Amino acid sequence: MPTELNPIEVSQKELSKYSELIRTNKYKYPLRRIVQKRKFHAFCLGTPKSGTHSVANILSNFRSYHEINDTFIIAMIYLSKAGLLSDADIKRELSVRDRYNWLEMDSSHYYGQFPQQLIETFADAKFVLTIRDCVSWIDSWFNHQLARDIQEKNSLYDLGRTNYYNRGFEYTKHDEPLRQRGLFPLASYFQFWAEHNNNVLTSIPKEQLLIIKTKELGSASAKLADFLDIEPKELVTEKSHSFKAKEKLNILQLLDKDFVIDTATQYCERINNDVFPEAKIVDAIDKIFQK
Repeated sequence: MPTELNPIEVSQKELSKYSELIRTNKYKYPLRRIVQKRKFHAFCLGTPKSGTHSVANILSNFRSYHEINDTFIIAMIYLSKAGLLSDADIKRELSVRDRYNWLEMDSSHYYGQFPQQLIETFADAKFVLTIRDCVSWIDSWFNHQLARDIQEKNSLYDLGRTNYYNRGFEYTKHDEPLRQRGLFPLASYFQFWAEHNNNVLTSIPKEQLLIIKTKELGSASAKLADFLDIEPKELVTEKSHSFKAKEKLNILQLLDKDFVIDTATQYCERINNDVFPEAKIVDAIDKIFQK
């Protein structure tokens, strides 16, 4: 039997490891500012399965990366939630790490946990929110989670899921198909979706934020190029839909339809219907249950 993960100890060790690596290479900072000038400085911070991977790939002609130092950010999120990192600590780590990585597009859903700290640390940066309507998002997320290799329970990546979805909800009788598959209660996912997107929308000034709907990634190149002040021809548009789920498992159809509607409406209705007036929750769920 593997030793049970001590999340605080493991997170602190992970944070220290990356912090030491970054700080031992600080001599690179001044040289990079001279020989590797950034054409733009941007972050993409949509939820998982909203297009953050695609945005990083579309900008692959630049210094663009998806989920760089992911375990470092997972550890930072956990320690922040545990009250062991202050806002000042977070902003310091983000700043030092940015100088070390020196990316033009730093794309990661993990940044949705720190939008306020990001805008306060990088006042001139630009931000891209990739967003998917809550119903197609949760359908895609379940496909992604259950079709991929199961992450080891005793791992930082499992802690990453705990950061997002362990929200104190108990399983209802309607959640039983999710419990049987090792998933969290339905409310956990919809609350996460609403919280993540709301944090970004309320933290980042509108003039520094570009919202791209997932379904429009393929046609958003001109808008993205204009926002970042680069030429559209510099984008790799054939990579506009990367990292698709391996298969469709139709998990939502295993649940009570009214339960799905009520839960989605409770947590997501305001943001979903504001951003997606064409994809009202009830209509989207009706469509899934008609398949």
